[in-house]
Amino acid sequence: LAESCLRAGLPRPRTVHTSPQPLLAGTRHVRNYPAVAQAGRVRRLVHTRIEFERPVRGPMLVGGGRHLGFGLMFPLKDSRV
Repeated sequence: LAESCLRAGLPRPRTVHTSPQPLLAGTRHVRNYPAVAQAGRVRRLVHTRIEFERPVRGPMLVGGGRHLGFGLMFPLKDSRV
């Protein structure tokens, strides 16, 4: 995912946190999404929180499933302020 950010023209993330559990209220568990196959293999789906050193404007679309509607991310309120 860090490499996907770089390919999208974003800075390298400070941290990338993945989880099968929802990271936002109202989001479904990854097992409730349809299976995604690319190049003959099923891709593992995860929820992700990406943190950057400096603010990045969103929403942004990153990751291998972005062309299928996955990977849409939006900014959360900066907890450091």
